[in-house]
Amino acid sequence: MIHTGIIRRIDNLGRVVIPKEIRKSLNIREGDALEIVVVDHSMVGFIPYRPTMEAAALCDRLKEEISFGNFSSSDTAELHKCINQFKSTLRIAEKNKEKEGF
Repeated sequence: MIHTGIIRRIDNLGRVVIPKEIRKSLNIREGDALEIVVVDHSMVGFIPYRPTMEAAALCDRLKEEISFGNFSSSDTAELHKCINQFKSTLRIAEKNKEKEGF
């Protein structure tokens, strides 16, 4: 963790302004989605929200579930193939999003 020495107050609507220098250094732009995270019940932070990353994690969990399920080996192979194609599509979408500056 890096301490910046910057202090911000919460306004009456519960908002906190992230200083411009920090937004610029982390490439956070107006309109970007940020997920709010709580660490050890004592710290609040923000991480970029990327639905494609969540979908990829869901694919990994689905693969694990399939491995333990009652599917035939051909069904399992086909499901794994579909999941891998989906994950590949997600990676391409994420790269294109980064190129376009979104």
